[in-house]
Amino acid sequence: MNTISWIFGYPVNIVVGNKDESKETLIAEPAFINNESTYKLTNLTRASFEGGLINFAEVNFLKGDVTSVFHSFFDDNGVISTPLGSYKLHPHTLFCASMNVGEGYEGVQKLNKAFKDRFAVLRLTKTASFKELITRKTGLVDVAALEFLEAIQEGLKELHIEGLATDTDTLRGYFKAAKYFLTFGYNQTSRIRAVEAYILNRVEEVEEYCEARAAVREVFNDIKLQDFPVSPDEILFNPDLAN
Repeated sequence: MNTISWIFGYPVNIVVGNKDESKETLIAEPAFINNESTYKLTNLTRASFEGGLINFAEVNFLKGDVTSVFHSFFDDNGVISTPLGSYKLHPHTLFCASMNVGEGYEGVQKLNKAFKDRFAVLRLTKTASFKELITRKTGLVDVAALEFLEAIQEGLKELHIEGLATDTDTLRGYFKAAKYFLTFGYNQTSRIRAVEAYILNRVEEVEEYCEARAAVREVFNDIKLQDFPVSPDEILFNPDLAN
């Protein structure tokens, strides 16, 4: 988006979607100005009639009936209706929306067809491997550490396919684990702490958490690392593990 902004000479306005957004909060929000109740136009609305590049990230977190508020932006009239009146879309406004797709992203919504029809849709394929992505994002180049993180991801995949422990399917968690290795080194203690803190502990349901730990323990055994510890939760769930 920064490159597009530079090419066109447009200022960039970044908006991030969330599931609690409504038509009203996208366009204008209640405000108290000069002892009067009124509305304050959002940055998104102001950018649309002042001109610039609007980068709406995670747009598929918005519900279908919420994205319909944008329909008038892209119709021939190009008018934005607000509680403070209607505004004409600036001729130098460029609206871009981005989103992640796939079963690994919770909370996303199916896009309103009428909304989608107003865009040219570009599908960007994944070009970097898991290890390359971690290196680019974090600077971690330790081969053993990268292979370890990849093995953990692969070891948890079977649970994800079954719809279990899906919270461990997190790229951000692996990025944080990689940064942890950069700070504290790659060793048995850091392996355990990084995997627990940034991947496993995201799982709230106890049974799924225990299954995820078991999957990680298998990975440790398969690549011949020291044993991954048994947690108190696992012992409560399966007392035989205490032996």
